[in-house]
Amino acid sequence: MLKKLNSHKNKLITRNDRLSYSILKGIFKTAMVCLLIVMITLAFPLSFSCSAKTKIYSYTNIYKSNVAPGWSRYNFSGETYFRYSGSETDVTIPASCKVINRGTIVSNKKIRIIRVPVSVENIEAGAFYELTNLKRVVFYGNPTIEDNAFYGCDSLVNFVADKGTYADDYGKNNKIAVARSESTAFSKKTVYIQRGYSYAQPVCNLNDSVQSWKSSNPSVVSVDENGKIRALKKGVSTITASCGNSFYTYKVVVFLKKVSEDKTSTVKSDVSYRKAR
Repeated sequence: MLKKLNSHKNKLITRNDRLSYSILKGIFKTAMVCLLIVMITLAFPLSFSCSAKTKIYSYTNIYKSNVAPGWSRYNFSGETYFRYSGSETDVTIPASCKVINRGTIVSNKKIRIIRVPVSVENIEAGAFYELTNLKRVVFYGNPTIEDNAFYGCDSLVNFVADKGTYADDYGKNNKIAVARSESTAFSKKTVYIQRGYSYAQPVCNLNDSVQSWKSSNPSVVSVDENGKIRALKKGVSTITASCGNSFYTYKVVVFLKKVSEDKTSTVKSDVSYRKAR
């Protein structure tokens, strides 16, 4: 009888030991997974792919130091990263910034203007992410610009950049108007167009929307409420955009045949037309 009791007791002890071992093993595995996640997060703080379905997540505040109001600078693994979280409408990138990294400014609805100083050498993809009210970007230097650098900036009207710069090429390739100065209203002062074609030229460097559009010769060129013109017959017309008490104009010259074949068209680099729809 005593032998049976001892045997039963040993079985209970063995069962309890196994249960304790399983619990400890589970805790150890969980701790190792958490440690691995922390190590990966610290090693790759900015690792994400910038695509149409990408969400940009906040960067862990490591070695944070203020640069200017609204700006923070992060030093990590020998690299310097800048982040902006202020409420200014006109924002200038810090002069000490050489690379505008991914996620530098994210989902900020206050910003209307961004100024990029000469010190900036490159703008990475996703640097300016979903700035839905951004109107223009002013470039004082000639930084390289990666694809999707301005992803989700759907209200972006124009760049201000010198001819032949990376910003000039980026604007043309992404259908963003490029003005040479902040006082320029239209990137093209004269538009040469063939009859039956249409074209739209936005007003550059405005913080507000255009209230109305008008054609001085509507029988030659018509214009709708969005500023899209259509060439109706040969002739000349002036298009006027009204914004408050200000008025901005550009000239439209309409030809019957291809503009490039017409000797009257002396400025072939300004040829601008699209087939009407």
